[in-house]
Amino acid sequence: MNLAPILLILLAPVAGLLSLPLLSDLLVIARAGRSRRIRQAPTGDGSGSRLLFLVPAHNESLLVGACVRSLVGMERRHSSSDVVVIADNCTDDTAEVSAAAGATVLDRVDLLRRGKPHAIDWALGQLPVSQYDAVVIIDADTVVDAGFADALSAHAPLRDIAVQAYFGISNERDSWLSLLAGLLTKVRYEGQYLAKSSAELNCPLTGNGMCLGTALLARVGWAPDSLTENWELYARCTARGETIRFARGALLYSQEARTLEQSSTQRKRWQAGRFKVLSDYWRDIVGSKVITWHQKIDALAELSSPGPVLGATFGALGAALLWQLPGGAARVLAIALLLSMLPMVTWTLIVLVKQPNRGAIAVAFLRLPVYIVWRVAVAALALTTGARGVWHRSPRHSP
Repeated sequence: MNLAPILLILLAPVAGLLSLPLLSDLLVIARAGRSRRIRQAPTGDGSGSRLLFLVPAHNESLLVGACVRSLVGMERRHSSSDVVVIADNCTDDTAEVSAAAGATVLDRVDLLRRGKPHAIDWALGQLPVSQYDAVVIIDADTVVDAGFADALSAHAPLRDIAVQAYFGISNERDSWLSLLAGLLTKVRYEGQYLAKSSAELNCPLTGNGMCLGTALLARVGWAPDSLTENWELYARCTARGETIRFARGALLYSQEARTLEQSSTQRKRWQAGRFKVLSDYWRDIVGSKVITWHQKIDALAELSSPGPVLGATFGALGAALLWQLPGGAARVLAIALLLSMLPMVTWTLIVLVKQPNRGAIAVAFLRLPVYIVWRVAVAALALTTGARGVWHRSPRHSP
């Protein structure tokens, strides 16, 4: 039996999906070459912007105090804000710690609908959301920069748009895994998202540091039952032609898992949730009459991405396999898979040369074979995760 045609049929759509980021980046370069400028996203001085900061917290007494203090202590030259902690099914003193740090606390007990998306959905129904310009979601293990609120408000008026903050890592030097995560964060926020901004493409929402205009939220709704509410909101907004900007000056820092074991549940949920959103929304995105084809390609690239390491692994293995097959079609697909790795390699090199700890990062790269095996296993397990599975909080540790 000749397996070559079967392999070509199976690998052609994989090559197509993995090549979407390259196609989008090439279109960004072409657009930037024509305009020769990066869009200056802030359009106002933020005067009068009123922000509601929501901090969902389940047994977060270890870190929530520092989170609230950073939010309460923000500069407010061009904004005003209220900080509300949602103590969600807590069995520790999260509520007391949060109140002592200066937050308003909402106690929630619902053992059936547990987790961050449900907690936020409940809080939105308890609070006078319409009195604010935007709702900002902050994870309880996060600290924000003093100028965080004003940096978001610089994009005013906020009521009808979404803005994603710069989501950095507070414990980057804890382990080889957090070092690599820190590098990926810089690739994303200092490279890819700036490029999207230059091409006036929507910035993906990443869960922490999401600033959602209240009028926008009323139109698109929240996503309480989603495994990855950020990706669902990104897909909804993009398909409807809503605007999602990137606030490069709005800095926040959160903990990253220090070991593969700590990261497994979170990665599996992210992978399963993103693919579920792709399955639910690709038709809306492709069929949208209010967004450009470049935006459609970029959104599909974001939602179909298995992650940089896993994508590169699939690309390399698929190219090696196709190169062994006869015929020009197999060679074309193999080259397409190899080229699909180019955007991440290029962005990584651009960011890496700017890092002061390049030696430590290079040593961390030696662990990539272990990481690749683990990521493949997590991706396989993600296929068994329910579309509306149980939400799990990531492990916390002392700063």
